[in-house]
Amino acid sequence: MKPTIRAGIGGWTHGPWRGVFYPPGLPHARELAYAASQLRTLEINGTYYSAAKRQVLRQLA
Repeated sequence: MKPTIRAGIGGWTHGPWRGVFYPPGLPHARELAYAASQLRTLEINGTYYSAAKRQVLRQLA
């Protein structure tokens, strides 16, 4: 059995990628959707920067 290799990215907001990975003119608000359509794995690492506030967690419950 061959090993499976999965490639992904840790985040998707990278200015230097605009016009290179992201098509020219793609709105910033569409970058996550575009990256998700091109890659199998995306890391959404919001907790890396700060813990979620209680108000946000309550909205998710």
